[in-house]
Amino acid sequence: MERSLFLARLLGPTFIAIAVGMLINLGIYETMIAEALHPGIVFYLSGLLSLLAGLAIVNLHNRWQPDWRVIITVC
Repeated sequence: MERSLFLARLLGPTFIAIAVGMLINLGIYETMIAEALHPGIVFYLSGLLSLLAGLAIVNLHNRWQPDWRVIITVC
């Protein structure tokens, strides 16, 4: 349960901050995404970092009970 709460405290505010930032500054995010689509290395690095983060979460938090903690494992 401690790992679940730790990851929820870490991921929750991060996702909220990203969502609020995207809602407030939509034009800036559209520009950043359009500029990032040109070089292929951005796709590779973002995929690699996403894979590493996902593997870390699944390895640290491998919970498959039917309660709220499974959301952290699935995300």
